[in-house]
Amino acid sequence: MTYLMNITDSGWPKTSDGVYIGRIHGTYKHYGNPFSHTDAPATRYVTSRTSAVMEYLLWLRGHRYTDHLAEQRAWILRQLEAGALLNKKLYCWCTPLACHGTHLMQYQLDLVPATCNDIWTF
Repeated sequence: MTYLMNITDSGWPKTSDGVYIGRIHGTYKHYGNPFSHTDAPATRYVTSRTSAVMEYLLWLRGHRYTDHLAEQRAWILRQLEAGALLNKKLYCWCTPLACHGTHLMQYQLDLVPATCNDIWTF
């Protein structure tokens, strides 16, 4: 099963099935959303949480900003193609509010179809 978890409620991922999907600065090897509606460190700022999540989807799927953080996007796509998020607990600060993690989960499912044992919990 793959779950989207709130770090505040659940604590940091401390097990092998936990993956932090927030921003990590100083490396491109992270799933974090480069778009933000708050004063949180980001590379592009937008007007709302909904916009931040939608811009992430457009960026991840290659519909917009394809040259923006291309190395990070390529790393994420390689991870998803390898099934890196299948059967994991994805930890972010946003959920249960709108979160880019829902798009990571959906894209993972699109790239690597789930088996009967994989139940996605949004």
